Amino acid sequence: ADLAPHGRGGGFGQIGSPENRVSLIELMRSIENETDKLAAALNGLAPPASHTIVSINDNSDTSEIYQENLVKALRKNKEKSFLLIWRSVLAALSQIQRGKLKRPQKIGVISHSLKGIDLQLLEIKEAFCKEELILVPERKSTGLTVETNFGYQALFDAVKLYLQSLSPDPMLNVENAKNVGLIALGNPGKLELVRSSTGTWREIRPTKTLLDLIEFDGSCLDTLSEFFRHADQVFFETFSTGQLEAKLRKLISSKIGKEIYHIGGTTIAEAALFASKRLEQDCPVYFDFLPQISTIVRSGSKARNFDLIDQSETLRAGKVFRSKVPAELAISPEAEKIEVFLRKETEPRPRKSVVELNMPPGSMTKVLISVEQIPALGRAAIQIKADSIGLNRILDWDNSEILNETWDEILNRQESPVVPIPERLVVDASDFNWDDTDRDGLETLLERAANS
Repeated sequence: ADLAPHGRGGGFGQIGSPENRVSLIELMRSIENETDKLAAALNGLAPPASHTIVSINDNSDTSEIYQENLVKALRKNKEKSFLLIWRSVLAALSQIQRGKLKRPQKIGVISHSLKGIDLQLLEIKEAFCKEELILVPERKSTGLTVETNFGYQALFDAVKLYLQSLSPDPMLNVENAKNVGLIALGNPGKLELVRSSTGTWREIRPTKTLLDLIEFDGSCLDTLSEFFRHADQVFFETFSTGQLEAKLRKLISSKIGKEIYHIGGTTIAEAALFASKRLEQDCPVYFDFLPQISTIVRSGSKARNFDLIDQSETLRAGKVFRSKVPAELAISPEAEKIEVFLRKETEPRPRKSVVELNMPPGSMTKVLISVEQIPALGRAAIQIKADSIGLNRILDWDNSEILNETWDEILNRQESPVVPIPERLVVDASDFNWDDTDRDGLETLLERAANS
């Protein structure tokens, strides 16, 4: 059973077809709706439980679409209570659980990742739970990825090349060999039977370690010292072990200029269990922020930016955020559609959403735009509402028009009124309004005002 190729590369018959398999990394990178595949993967890794915690990478690659797909998959598996938690936050929770963090402070977390390392600064704050003070991590920005030659992908690729070189068979498929994971994470290799694409089994005997295969380049880590300048403690979270982990930690520590502490083994999984207990007790697990979403409002002939998210608020993970102060627009009595300009902090280009009205409102109408979102649980719902005309709709960001202009260019363009109205009208001099006609002239009005 250990050597069966089903699910591990080219297999036999219809079941073994490579087209029937997709790697978890491919699922995580996908922007498509992969609910069924993710649900099957999650169910295989961990059957449904009363409380479920899913770790997600703290970098810009963890898109809102991926978060949404995870949420859909969890709901498809009928998970009762769940929470997506950033890996950096789980690292902090592990140290709170183990008593390494005992007071409010600022900590740095370095997470070993696919491309290199992810950097994050977290504030450890006090919060009440059941009339008791507890420590809670707060996340205030998206983690920063530093690409290195010792990211997981680079380590795995180096090992695959090495294993391929151990056999003269050019059709040998080492993609799913167990030694790839063993050696790439710092463990010694083992004798292994690997199946060739021709169906032949080959024996490979790796003798080298990962440190023999790659020389780490630390030149890209020069900014780490400044990034963690205000951190009271710094932690390095990685799956790597032994001499590999020690060498990586020493290299990173030398660049930061301070000692860093290792987090490995089952620590993150134990932190997830700790988080699930807090979730069960309805205690704060962590605080998060929401990326800014902005629109454009007008005041007279002036257009200005309006932020829909108050980022000074402390947002508790798993709880719904709603805009306390919505943006206000006004539409004319003859309007047949509403144009709403939107900008997301996480997106490179702004967009324009158009709402077609069933019929003109007939009078000047106030329109409200607000945001509703749960941190780390998918995309925001941008709501447009006008009670007087029965309008209550969610704006579709994905199908909105992508604009080639910058946000400032759009603002400047909106400064020009839709209907040209001159600021000042200059006409020839005339005494028409001075003399009395069927109404009092200006001279009579001035005399009346002076004598009153």
